[in-house]
Amino acid sequence: MKIAIMADTADNFVKPRAEGLHRMLTKMGVSSTVFYDGLFFLDHKVPETKIRFSGAKELVKSVIHAVNPPLKARFNARWKELEGYDLMVVVETVPTAYLTYHLQRVEEVRARFPEMPIVLYSSIYLSTIGEWVRFLKKGNDYHGFIKGSGHYGLERFDWYLIGSATTELPMPKGFQPLTVIGCDLNDGTLYPEQGGKFRALIDFERPNHMAERAIQILALEKTKTAYTVLHGRYPMSEIRKIYRQSSIYFLAHLEAFGLPIAEVQACGGKVYTPYSKWAWAHYHKPDLTVRGPGTLSENFVVYNNDLDELCAKIEADKKAFDPQQNLERFRREDGKFLDGDMDQLKAFVEQVKNGTIHSRLHKEHEKLNDLIEE
Repeated sequence: MKIAIMADTADNFVKPRAEGLHRMLTKMGVSSTVFYDGLFFLDHKVPETKIRFSGAKELVKSVIHAVNPPLKARFNARWKELEGYDLMVVVETVPTAYLTYHLQRVEEVRARFPEMPIVLYSSIYLSTIGEWVRFLKKGNDYHGFIKGSGHYGLERFDWYLIGSATTELPMPKGFQPLTVIGCDLNDGTLYPEQGGKFRALIDFERPNHMAERAIQILALEKTKTAYTVLHGRYPMSEIRKIYRQSSIYFLAHLEAFGLPIAEVQACGGKVYTPYSKWAWAHYHKPDLTVRGPGTLSENFVVYNNDLDELCAKIEADKKAFDPQQNLERFRREDGKFLDGDMDQLKAFVEQVKNGTIHSRLHKEHEKLNDLIEE
């Protein structure tokens, strides 16, 4: 069995998830390849080259000259290469993976390889973030982010590999086409490196949550706590070095999953949040079909957006901070977000091998969209 993992090289969640999936499959003895131009391939047709001419009267027109030969050759080679694979895993975000104008070649892959199941690997599951189905179907009502209407729902992919399917919204009861495998982030670059120093890290600014941010900064100033504020863009190596040297990490908004939440804990840090809901993908819930919050591990500090409560909790952590203990707790209570859930991945692979998960399964998922609660 050979699995094609379609990814990119950007400094975001896609690359570490794709590489983590590859590590997990390798441990199982399953052959897989990460195609770092995979999302580009799925998202683009061969572009046309345009040549512009300026006349004496400064008239400008564009003339279609020819297709881009190098890119066309590269895409043709990729089609040929995919012939040897039994399964395609697309590593992408929600809702981007469902937009009709994104990943336009998914449907073309189906046509060319009718026996190849196509699976989405994402941090979260559409059915437990219910509002997105409405946005996708109606379009243009999520801050203008989604253009047009009539986008895909669960029927776009044959199956879903998910980092976490937990939120405060209920999972629809009955059959759902997902396997929660967490994520393998354990590539050797995440470990405690605080060196006995206590330093806070404040996430990137979110304009809609400046009041929460102001309380975070004021508390750090009042407790005379050293801190770093994230700005701009960071390569993966640099941001992970910052995580290794941070003791506590402040969330700036509600995270769909929040890869840094897992990465900071892998570095022995704690996660501070004004509301437990901001880290809902990390809830422990015994029954996902029940609406409402779950519990968080002791690596999460919820301070109810209260300045005095926050100051007290910072002071307490300064006295008792133990990065190794935090790392051990993370591995014990949420280890699927560090090493992945191998048992669940093995079960998924077995379902592909025995035909339970197949290339026509997506056709059965349309009706599941109607069961999603908001």
